Amino acid sequence: MKRTITAAITAVALIVGFSGIPATAAPLPSNRVASAPLLAQAGWQQFSSTNGKFQVQLPSQPQQEQASDEIEGQKVDLHQFFSRNDAGGYLIVYADLPNSYTQKGSATVLEEMGSVMLMSIGAEVLEQRKQNISLSGNPGLEYRYEAAEGVFVMRLYLVRSRMYLLIGESEANNINQFLSSFQLL
Repeated sequence: MKRTITAAITAVALIVGFSGIPATAAPLPSNRVASAPLLAQAGWQQFSSTNGKFQVQLPSQPQQEQASDEIEGQKVDLHQFFSRNDAGGYLIVYADLPNSYTQKGSATVLEEMGSVMLMSIGAEVLEQRKQNISLSGNPGLEYRYEAAEGVFVMRLYLVRSRMYLLIGESEANNINQFLSSFQLL
């Protein structure tokens, strides 16, 4: 399969600042997946995307960008939302994938998209640090790295043919706020 990733996602992901991931990483201390929404932290606000069919809490109004890429020769529109505060950065991307691609099955699609994203941000080491997750019964994958400086998490969800990508790097309570507040509409 031709693995492509838009330069725009790569640029936004790099802005978040994922340079703190070491070349080798120790095993995760636990398989924690935040699932219950937290009370909004001071200064955080609810953001909804009608077209994206999701809502999430973010520390600031997100910058929105659109880009396009190709998957198996078919154009895919990428819708990106980026928010940042003093503690870190938070990215949500959604894209409607070609039916011919999603027919490979959710496990294959999630694995391939996860690998492409990790390569695009230079974090291949996290390939060994993934766990299966779900959102409202939809399959997903999570890649997590925890260190004294903060937490990096990348989540992918496949909802029918729509892929959601969430990336955050911040303090643990901010990451949990971001991830646990993400809901499908």
